[in-house]
Amino acid sequence: MNERDLERKARVTEVLLGAARELGEGLEVERVYDRFRELLADVVPHDGVVVSSYDPADGLIRCEYAWSDGNRLDAASLPPLELNREGGGMQSRVIMSGEPLVFNDVSERVRDPGGTYFDVDREGKIRKLPDSGPPGTRAAMMVPVKHEGQVVGVVQLMSDEAEYTADDLELFEGLVAQMAAAVRNARLQKERRRLEAAEAAARAIAAEREQAANVLAAVADAIFLVDTEGVVRLWNRAAELATGVRSDQARGRPVTDTFADWEVVSARIPISDDGSGARPATVPVVVGGRELWL
Repeated sequence: MNERDLERKARVTEVLLGAARELGEGLEVERVYDRFRELLADVVPHDGVVVSSYDPADGLIRCEYAWSDGNRLDAASLPPLELNREGGGMQSRVIMSGEPLVFNDVSERVRDPGGTYFDVDREGKIRKLPDSGPPGTRAAMMVPVKHEGQVVGVVQLMSDEAEYTADDLELFEGLVAQMAAAVRNARLQKERRRLEAAEAAARAIAAEREQAANVLAAVADAIFLVDTEGVVRLWNRAAELATGVRSDQARGRPVTDTFADWEVVSARIPISDDGSGARPATVPVVVGGRELWL
């Protein structure tokens, strides 16, 4: 390598190491995207950035992050695009080939009838190209985002004035790889936090139910619980003594297995829907061939 190449390699390495440190700090996904664009601003000229995901299940390319002319846009406002399996369209070519692309003649590229092209301004206004006139973009770089060898997205960088070189592409590819790794890490951390919160909530509910069950098991009144499906979920010790039916014979089974005439009986049981105490009632039931008044 000559001296210029060595200086360039050292600069690229320094930028990528710095990006790895900054993007790997456990940021939220949206913050990773913002910081990625801020890092790009220091090293590669651009007027627009679009990060898209690709889902092979439905064949759609969806915008995840968009920035244009100094403004961050609502990614949901950009319509999803259907993958062109013939390779028409810039993003589709990248997804199908798995290779990056550089265009310094965007105005000519958007004339290709095999693709679908849009221009988005800083206010988020979308116009279809080339029907609505020439694009404001002069040059574009597109790099695939891969996971386990499969293309899962595309990152686009666009400039209204500059032209992109092979050196720009090399640096852009490195930053995209760092960003993609940071996004995956942020999503994994978010999912881990969600699972931990769900597990903690489940433990709290289970402990609360266990405590309630222990209280109900110890009270002298016969208590049983029937869920909305008509299945017995609780049958305390006093209910065993009152009916002669063991808990393991009643719990987890339809209440009609214990009370054959449950539909008639349940219609006579007062219900409180507003949290106030229901009035007591005594009803006749037949359990195991015996008539009981409970």
